[in-house]
Amino acid sequence: MSHLDSISCFEAYLCLTQDENFVTALLHYGSLTAPCQKAIAAYLTESNLPAQCVVFRENQINPHIYWIKSGTVRFFQQQTDGEKTTGFAPTRTFFCALGCLLSKKPALESCITEEATILQGIRYDDWQRLIGQYPELKAVFDNLCRHWLETTHERNLLLHQSDPQKRYEFFLKLYHQTAYRLKVKHIASYLGIHRVTLCKIRARLAKKKT
Repeated sequence: MSHLDSISCFEAYLCLTQDENFVTALLHYGSLTAPCQKAIAAYLTESNLPAQCVVFRENQINPHIYWIKSGTVRFFQQQTDGEKTTGFAPTRTFFCALGCLLSKKPALESCITEEATILQGIRYDDWQRLIGQYPELKAVFDNLCRHWLETTHERNLLLHQSDPQKRYEFFLKLYHQTAYRLKVKHIASYLGIHRVTLCKIRARLAKKKT
């Protein structure tokens, strides 16, 4: 598993007018002037990663903000009895190791691609430099952080569902884009359900549909 091999994607951004990308995705969190959008694009990199490629590791600092153009990443922690899946991020979502950005602390979890994935990203020090030049970017970042916190709250609600089937059904609502492309063992680990139990739940739900 190798780390990111990145190339500048500024020229590509100048050609993208229809496809959603890192910059246009930011517009969901606030308005940005055209000069600001162009400046962000100049700092971005794009990485085409194979499945099972490490994006960042637990206990290391990764000062980047990422947007998933396509693919899925998984977050996990190493525990005494093996890996514990702590979350997923599907296509067209932003993610980062937030503690690395805000507190410059090592990441609490690792991140790995679950399938071939295209990531677009920017270093946080470049992001801060841009905020100094374009103040509207701060409001966008604040809204993005608020979204991350709300997502974390939703995940906490999911994991506190007492009934395993309700937990899985809530999971399907949150991760409907990629739920059936993820490995059962990783979903089971995330939900705190035995893999056999999860297989039975999936079979029961599939039977209901028919």
